Amino acid sequence: VGERDIFATDNEDEVARKIPLSNKPTRMLKTPTLSREMVTNEQLPVPPKAAFNLPRSASSGFPGFPPPGNGSSRSLLPPSSCSTRGRVTLREVASSISGSNGSLTLSESLRQSGKVFEEQESRVKQLSHLSQEQAEMLKSKDKEIQSLTTTLNDRSSLKQKEIDQLREKERASEMTIRGLEDEIRLLRKQNNEIDKLWRCSDEKLRMTNEDLLKKGSRDMDLASRFSSRDRSTADGDNQALFAAESQIRSLKRQVQQAEADAESLRQQTSSLNSKIQDMEDRRSCERTGTSSARSKSVDEKLDRKSREQEAVMQARISELEKILSQRDTDIRALKAQLKDSDSAQEDIRSLQKRLSEAEREIAQLRGALAGEADKLKERDRLLNLASNASDERAALEQRLAAIEKERNSSLQNQQKIICSKDGEMSALAESKAQLEMELRECRQAILDKQAMLDDAQKKCQSLEADLKRQATDVVGPLQQQLADLKLRLELSQADVTTAEKALTAARQEVEKLKSELASRQAADAESLSRLCRIRELEAELRAEKQGGAEKRAALQARMDALEAKSKGSDKASGEESARLLREMEALKKQHAEEVALLKKRADEGAASVEAYAKQSRCMDLLKKRSEMQAQIHKLQMLMRMAEITKLEEYVKCSRRYDAVR
Repeated sequence: VGERDIFATDNEDEVARKIPLSNKPTRMLKTPTLSREMVTNEQLPVPPKAAFNLPRSASSGFPGFPPPGNGSSRSLLPPSSCSTRGRVTLREVASSISGSNGSLTLSESLRQSGKVFEEQESRVKQLSHLSQEQAEMLKSKDKEIQSLTTTLNDRSSLKQKEIDQLREKERASEMTIRGLEDEIRLLRKQNNEIDKLWRCSDEKLRMTNEDLLKKGSRDMDLASRFSSRDRSTADGDNQALFAAESQIRSLKRQVQQAEADAESLRQQTSSLNSKIQDMEDRRSCERTGTSSARSKSVDEKLDRKSREQEAVMQARISELEKILSQRDTDIRALKAQLKDSDSAQEDIRSLQKRLSEAEREIAQLRGALAGEADKLKERDRLLNLASNASDERAALEQRLAAIEKERNSSLQNQQKIICSKDGEMSALAESKAQLEMELRECRQAILDKQAMLDDAQKKCQSLEADLKRQATDVVGPLQQQLADLKLRLELSQADVTTAEKALTAARQEVEKLKSELASRQAADAESLSRLCRIRELEAELRAEKQGGAEKRAALQARMDALEAKSKGSDKASGEESARLLREMEALKKQHAEEVALLKKRADEGAASVEAYAKQSRCMDLLKKRSEMQAQIHKLQMLMRMAEITKLEEYVKCSRRYDAVR
């Protein structure tokens, strides 16, 4: 209430000095107190709904009591009858009151209720802090899960792209390998055909050389044999010589054709070398990653060239075969003619001269044949070169086989890499499926939590409505009582200046109750001690004044009635406060269970932003409810203080009335 004395006035001090002391023990008045069973950590005192709701009369401040005297009234006893007495400290009075019956005083109950209220506020703050931390944890877990899902999706997409690229490379390499295998088969076929043609051409050239040598030896034998024949056969010999000359010319032509064939074979070897070079270039292009369209076009060109060359070679071979067959027929005809010319010796003699000339020509022809032999040697050298080219071709084929092996090994390595990456992708897919399952479970938990929060919100709304209704039910009559008290106090202020000062101080202190709880508790103790002193003085006055027995009895009866009424109101208010506290404890337990569930599910998975918003709304509602309960508690404390001031004013007025009488 304050440090200064708002109850004791100048009139009270004069009355205390004028009252004589006696040896009788002072009797303490019974004051409404609270037992220790009513004030606990779980139950707070609640003021009655209609305490001291008494009708106001026009003549006096309280019904059934005479009107209080004015401030100018003084005691009728002389000052000499009053003797001095020793001062009693407030602590001694408070200790005597508290230790007399083992009950709690109003100030102690207020202190305990304030402590309980502070503990409840600290618990609410702790719960709000825990809920905020849980919401932050849920947010962080949501962010972590989102980042993990994004990283897993990115990694899976990258792995899928790499697998697609490797599969495309594998397909391209398979296509190139198949194309190379086809090209190698075609080249082998072409090489086999070319080998066959070479062998055929070699055999034909050998046959032609042997035939020419045989023919030259036969001509020499014929010249030696028929030198002694007659000149009568000269015309036939001349014809034979002309035929031999024609045959030699045809042989020269055949030699020229053979040389042309050798040149064509050289061109074929060069073309084969160019083909091999093209194959190597194409393989190098395939290694660097060039397209397969170019290789296909090169293969088509090579196939066309090889077919054209094969057709030309076959045509030339057929022509050579025809020429050889014609030569065989001519040689057979010459043999028949020579056999028929044995009888014509005379013609042979005439032909000896021609034979000498023919020998000369034959010598010339032998020189030409020697040159042709040199040409044949050169042809053999070319054939050796062709064989070397075939050896090189075999080496190139071996090289191609080694390259194929290398490519097969590289393909196997690529397949192993692809298999390993497929395993990684399967593991990633499994991890992704597990994460999806966890996300589904988290979402289900979030939905369950949201449903629970909705239910809690509905319960909070219903409880809030009940609390508002109860607050209106409690605050309405309290406000009416306060209004009545204010009116009565205003009426009493017109008569008593000291009461007016006390009422103004009480109103100011009632307004300051929200911010000065500790100082008010100390002032409550002092006010209680002073009130006890006033009651002691009243007891002494009642003991000294024997003439006013009836009045004192009536006063005592009315005080007992007021005490009984206050006790009944205290019981009703205690029951109501117990009910409110039970509801508050149920709400706290429910909130603690919800917080435990939220903690448990926060460890399992992350909550969404909507759940966090609903949780924050629920916490705001709980804060509002706690604030409303605090306001109700403060109103109850104010009503208690108003009751105390009313009792004090009533005691002062009755004492002054007695003094005036």
